[in-house]
Amino acid sequence: MRLEVRDSGPGRPAVQHPDDNACPGRGLQLADELADDFGVDDHVVGKTVRLVFKTAPAPLTTPGSS
Repeated sequence: MRLEVRDSGPGRPAVQHPDDNACPGRGLQLADELADDFGVDDHVVGKTVRLVFKTAPAPLTTPGSS
């Protein structure tokens, strides 16, 4: 499964390592820990952050089976 978030803001997001009492700064840290892959694609205006999660293939079903 692939999840993408795009924005038109400047700058390139980076994984941060906030101290235990900090509220912001954990988004990409969580992405790095939970996703199988993530990255940032730059555009002329803005960027897209993409996360990839590996999933098991859907079970094969035959007509009439439950």
